[in-house]
Amino acid sequence: MFCTRITPGIFALFIGLAGCGSGEPNLVCGGLSGALPAADEITAGQVTWVEAGVSNGESGSWNGGSNGDITFGTITVIIAKDETGSDTDALIEAGSFPICIPLGERSAQSGNATDTGAFVTDANHGGHAVILSEDNGEITGRFDFTMGNAGGETRALTNGVFRISSR
Repeated sequence: MFCTRITPGIFALFIGLAGCGSGEPNLVCGGLSGALPAADEITAGQVTWVEAGVSNGESGSWNGGSNGDITFGTITVIIAKDETGSDTDALIEAGSFPICIPLGERSAQSGNATDTGAFVTDANHGGHAVILSEDNGEITGRFDFTMGNAGGETRALTNGVFRISSR
């Protein structure tokens, strides 16, 4: 009789290989793609997104620190802490990608997005940003979020992609 002992590591390898070719996309952070944007999706210094079926683009930049943010046009996305409450600066420096930042009511484990204060993410409106890489001070990632205002209006920014330098 032929017997083989399969160790947990080998078992995990077999399970991982069984999933190859399944066509499943690399989804991370609230369903955002974990794939780096292709060159035709984004150019350096830009942020792009879709809102109300219209493609938009703006120049953007990012800033680290305790109030770390991404800014483009009139929109600011706070990215200071990831979903575990870790400082994104330290995670970027360590190369710990992807870095998932929930967007909603700002807390120790999330950021938020605002458009000049009129539209904001909050407990009822949210989404995610993910930082996928850093190269010479330039971060690349993706986002999807919805903001609301006091009048009950909402704005959804979807299929967002950024490749921006620090300011």
